[in-house]
Amino acid sequence: MTDRKFRPIAIGLVALTWILSFIFAIPSFLVAKGYIRSKICDLSYPYGYEFNLIYFVLIFLLTYLLPVIIMSFCYIKICVKLFNQTVPVLVNNFQEKQQKATRLLKVLIGAASITVLFSWPYLLGLVIMAARNDTIISIRRNRSLDGFNLYLTISFAISILVSIFNPIYYFTVDKNVILDIKYRLGGRR
Repeated sequence: MTDRKFRPIAIGLVALTWILSFIFAIPSFLVAKGYIRSKICDLSYPYGYEFNLIYFVLIFLLTYLLPVIIMSFCYIKICVKLFNQTVPVLVNNFQEKQQKATRLLKVLIGAASITVLFSWPYLLGLVIMAARNDTIISIRRNRSLDGFNLYLTISFAISILVSIFNPIYYFTVDKNVILDIKYRLGGRR
């Protein structure tokens, strides 16, 4: 598939991602409450326990589990296709192209694995918090939940760090990204 054929599909997928992200964020405005004195934005449950539990479970399923399943399926298909290729007689640099494709696949799988591995604990913590009908403030006040409070704090920090780490990972590991940036900044390939 050429770049021109792929471009409308890519733009459509990016637009769909933004639209779905906006739609998924709307209920967050309904369940969050700001506390000015303590400068905390906390969960509240104005629509009842069931609404929040359903909301957080759906968010976990639709923004974490479904993408993990789709990415796994796609990576498996790519791996099968790469490893089942035969060397054409007329292509001299087939092995080099296959090595580049394998390196790129390793970069993609590495980034996806890092995201999957380090982002699920916080999402799971939110589901547990909704199931318990707890807020961050109530967890911090309840000394018997100090371990859960620490879990939420650390898992949130790790989740944010993964979002920062992924672009750095791409820039440092994938030579194609570096070459493309240099090219777009006026250099040669």
